[in-house]
Amino acid sequence: MYNYLKADLYLINMMLDHVKLLKNTVGQQIDIDYMIELEHIAYNIREISDETKRTFPELDWTCVSKFRDLITYEVYHFKPGDKIETVSDEMLLMADRLPQLRNTLSLEVENANTNAKEN
Repeated sequence: MYNYLKADLYLINMMLDHVKLLKNTVGQQIDIDYMIELEHIAYNIREISDETKRTFPELDWTCVSKFRDLITYEVYHFKPGDKIETVSDEMLLMADRLPQLRNTLSLEVENANTNAKEN
């Protein structure tokens, strides 16, 4: 349980980092560092594990799939020198939902780690 939670937490943190980078890049030209980060995320992004979804069925995991779609769009349409004019409403919505997912997973990872040490 602990390993897939950590992997899913890493994924959520990576998504949050990209949202922050995107917000910081609004009004500026895309540089090579942005493109490297984008390629890294596109290569590593995957779906949240079924185990995590079963553990937290009350959480809305659809934003992860939407995020993958947005990253795919960025990969195929953005290039160095392009200017990011605005952040999409979908990305802003994810910026609100992702911290809840991160906090829930962080707490579960801590609990799993504590339980493992006690046993």
